[in-house]
Amino acid sequence: MANISINVLNSLTADQQTVAKIDKERYKRLKGGLNYIGQDLGLRDWEVLMDMELELVCGHTNNPLKHLINHKCYEEEDGVDKYSCICGKPHLHHLTILEFNSKLYILGSKCVEELEKIAEVKKLDPCIREKIGDWIKAIDLYTAQNKFKKCLGCKELKVSKTTEYKDPRRFLRCNKCVNKKRVLCGECNVWRFHPKNSKKAKFYFKCESCYSSPNLDNMTFLSDSD
Repeated sequence: MANISINVLNSLTADQQTVAKIDKERYKRLKGGLNYIGQDLGLRDWEVLMDMELELVCGHTNNPLKHLINHKCYEEEDGVDKYSCICGKPHLHHLTILEFNSKLYILGSKCVEELEKIAEVKKLDPCIREKIGDWIKAIDLYTAQNKFKKCLGCKELKVSKTTEYKDPRRFLRCNKCVNKKRVLCGECNVWRFHPKNSKKAKFYFKCESCYSSPNLDNMTFLSDSD
């Protein structure tokens, strides 16, 4: 029997094995949850997803919509917020809040990622794949904002909030905006002399030239404390 099972598994395409693995681990529960949500309207799982709209991606401790979420996905017990995915998985920390039929529900980020895999493998309606792709982008942005802050040079989320950099300039600029004894000015986009052992207490968004000759269209001056 074991040899037959192995032979059958080996005969499946990579896509079929991917779907089989996802169904076994998670999607059957999620499918059941989606069917339950859509049953009053006669909608099935993918039809429910097609009608869902993203409301917010946030953490479990700072959710401004918690009291609007359907009881299937949220309850408060002894003053503690408890969030569950549509698939039934409890103790969620990262919430993708979706609206369906004027009610709010939650998908865990792992479920959204696996939905993307299935939609791609099964070559479902491009509109569904695009929608799930947008949810993934929102989750990726939320994740990046939690882990990184904007570099003062290139303005991208590339400076870690948790890394203890040896070079103090790296707390404000990414490695591409610090080059030997120079850093990239966020205003004029020119490399300016500013070594890591500078006696200055702060490393500024603007270089001294930009600060002394300010752009009248943008008078904002930012330091590393902003």
